[in-house]
Amino acid sequence: MDNPAAITIESVDDYEGATQRVAELAGAVEDSPEERELEALTDAIMAWDKTHDDATAWS
Repeated sequence: MDNPAAITIESVDDYEGATQRVAELAGAVEDSPEERELEALTDAIMAWDKTHDDATAWS
């Protein structure tokens, strides 16, 4: 697996799961599938954060 498929966060539950998985993947070996997953999750979290930047957007 060269590049994981883009990850899309669609709900608060997805967001929470993604942040938990990021914590699990912390310290992933460079150039490993886990590192690529970590990067994809980080991109997805950042995209979510851009559109949900305050508590009122989470409803």
